[in-house]
Amino acid sequence: MEVKSSYLEVNKNILGQNQFLLIAMESYKEYDQVAKKYTDQIAGTKYTIMVHNPEKNIIYEKLDVKVPGICTTPAYKTGEEVACKFVNLVLTISKLEYGKAELRATADKIELLQEK
Repeated sequence: MEVKSSYLEVNKNILGQNQFLLIAMESYKEYDQVAKKYTDQIAGTKYTIMVHNPEKNIIYEKLDVKVPGICTTPAYKTGEEVACKFVNLVLTISKLEYGKAELRATADKIELLQEK
């Protein structure tokens, strides 16, 4: 049986943690499926996080997490390193090649964690 890899969901426990290090953010544009191109309409915010889980052979890998809607972290400046977590994080496989999977991630919301 063959299915498209984009239909497969990966359990978020593969990342090995619930908290991540936010290292960058930027808005992303809406993709028009009919015209097969990006529009000028802002669809949401893409957060780049650092994931480190040696047990799963994930060594300081970057992962982009797309959150639809207006940016919920106006005080964050790209380049800062801030602990964060996501609400309803969903991982999907976008590509399988040579025994490795490329992941895509979406979430409903990001929460910045304050150091105590």
